[in-house]
Amino acid sequence: MNILMLTYQGDQAGSTKSMIYLSQGLASRGHKVFFGCREDSIIYRSLLESSVKVVPMSFSRFGGAATARIADLCRDQEIQIINAQSSQDRYAALRARFIHGVNSKIVFTRRQMPESSRLSCMLANTGAHRIIAVSTAVAEALSRRGIDRRKIEVIHNGIPAVQRDEVDDSEVSMLRRRLWIPEGAQAIGCIARKKYQEVLIRACPYLPPNVIVLLVGPGRPEDWCRLIEKLRPAQRIIMLDYQERILPYYRLLAVSVLPSVIEGLSQTLLESMSMGIPVAASRWGGNPEVIEDDISGLLFSPTDPVDLAAKVNRLLEDRQLAESFSERGRVRVLEKFAIERTVEKTENCFGRLVEQKNLRG
Repeated sequence: MNILMLTYQGDQAGSTKSMIYLSQGLASRGHKVFFGCREDSIIYRSLLESSVKVVPMSFSRFGGAATARIADLCRDQEIQIINAQSSQDRYAALRARFIHGVNSKIVFTRRQMPESSRLSCMLANTGAHRIIAVSTAVAEALSRRGIDRRKIEVIHNGIPAVQRDEVDDSEVSMLRRRLWIPEGAQAIGCIARKKYQEVLIRACPYLPPNVIVLLVGPGRPEDWCRLIEKLRPAQRIIMLDYQERILPYYRLLAVSVLPSVIEGLSQTLLESMSMGIPVAASRWGGNPEVIEDDISGLLFSPTDPVDLAAKVNRLLEDRQLAESFSERGRVRVLEKFAIERTVEKTENCFGRLVEQKNLRG
């Protein structure tokens, strides 16, 4: 198949990794994959030397200049599937279809719990041939907002197998020295862009004072700094910007925490569990589809710092329990959320759409 992936985003987010893994996986199965994205994005740089052909595109709120670029590319390369990943590129794909007469099948992928407007839902129902939801929770939320359930297909995100020992011990030791995290110190944290980490900060009064809290991804947002100044927690809190080499940071954690309430299906959870890090996450979105509560991790009430702290404390105090979650979580991700499963299901979805087109002539 000839496939055009699109995103106007592609920066510091787990979804960027998901898109990279998926496009490379489809290309490795013999499909001709193009990726339209901003030239200054992480996704563009990451795919530049791969078998995926990256195409620089400039998007605006309602598609903008990318619309004509998409139409030209579809005709020149005989694109059969357009897979749009985010709002601006979804509009661009629809404009290419309705204004420029592009005949490619259009697929939207929805990666977060939706806040779609009525206009967005109407356009999706009218213009998209299929909508991929990365979790059942996302699919149900889309349906509640008026998207035709018959158009929605659930395909979970996946990741390549990641082993804890793939990260060199010397690299982890160097990080410990740089961040002043002694060997044996208990560190908990969240490795993600801004995902309601303030709930974790608010949980600090209920956590042991010697715990180190590590927040990697958003840098030092002013509202967090103000909150820390107000609470004056006993714990040392380390806040870092996005790190392109992220896996060693997981090795610093005794517990990986995800307080998000916008999550479709979290890359952070998949990476943590794949590396054998015990996890505690909000009972929200796709998180319960990844974590079997009290079997492969713990779920806490969304936005509840007391419940968050209780679940984290349980993992810190009962290391036998944490180790059992660690092993079960790792096995669960390797078996249920391998990127090969995601690629195969996406390939089948696209193939059925192309076949429908051929049957209609």
